[in-house]
Amino acid sequence: MPEDPRTQRWRYRRQLKGVATRLANQLIATANALERSRCCASQYASPAASTESENSLAQGCYTNLRRCHHKGFRAQRAVYGCTTVALDLLAFFIQWPQTQHVELPFSQAAANNSEPILAQLRSLLADRQCVLEIGAGTGQHAVHFALALPHLEWLPTEHPHALAKLRLRCEAAQTSNVRAPVALDIVTGPWPSPWPDAIYTANTLHIVAIDLVEALFVACGERAKAGSLLIVYGPFNYGGRYTSESNESFDEWLKDRDPRSGIRDQEWVDTLANQAGYELKQDVAMPANNRLLVWEKR
Repeated sequence: MPEDPRTQRWRYRRQLKGVATRLANQLIATANALERSRCCASQYASPAASTESENSLAQGCYTNLRRCHHKGFRAQRAVYGCTTVALDLLAFFIQWPQTQHVELPFSQAAANNSEPILAQLRSLLADRQCVLEIGAGTGQHAVHFALALPHLEWLPTEHPHALAKLRLRCEAAQTSNVRAPVALDIVTGPWPSPWPDAIYTANTLHIVAIDLVEALFVACGERAKAGSLLIVYGPFNYGGRYTSESNESFDEWLKDRDPRSGIRDQEWVDTLANQAGYELKQDVAMPANNRLLVWEKR
């Protein structure tokens, strides 16, 4: 016997309701996945595993919607139109993590010390306009500080061999007051002109060789104008002694890796600064046995 029209309509309505519910749930799940992908892309680290899982979820949504689309409801224009739009959107969204995801360079140390350093820079740089960062590394400090201090123009620099990873984060951040990173060799330059009113460098003096530390202060001293700042963050020894056992272990590790590197004596560095025409204004204790040294050009 042919099915009663009322029964048929009732059965179709139930089926359509089930399709609509599944469609809504899939779209909600996909929207959440895409939001997580966008968040991952803007954070300090962008784990590939997160993107892969979200891409799998989007692919699953696409597959399920395609099944609904060919389930026999083509005559029902509402569902047909809805799934058609959803399929087009998901086809694009599935490709989104693959085309937009960039594995950004990441330093856990930079992530840990960004806020304590920023707390000091807020007052130190309140009346400054341009900061040159030497050895900007992963770019985490440049982006973090520029976002928090929008009145500053931040110029990150790095050795030519390490410039590519710095560019990745700066370009991904698209922060208006972060200039495009430039290559800078401490010995050969080229140094920017005009000279900025503040120089900032973090965790560099114990990495580079002694002659490069000397060259850094000479270069700054020759170019800086009176009143400009030189701000250096990192571990230092005092009176020829380590300030902690962890610093001593770290220094041993540095010298095993490269005999030319190592934690510098604060007094020696301050002598270099004085010879370059700088006067020590602040020596601030920082977390994890680090210091923030601030000199002003005489």
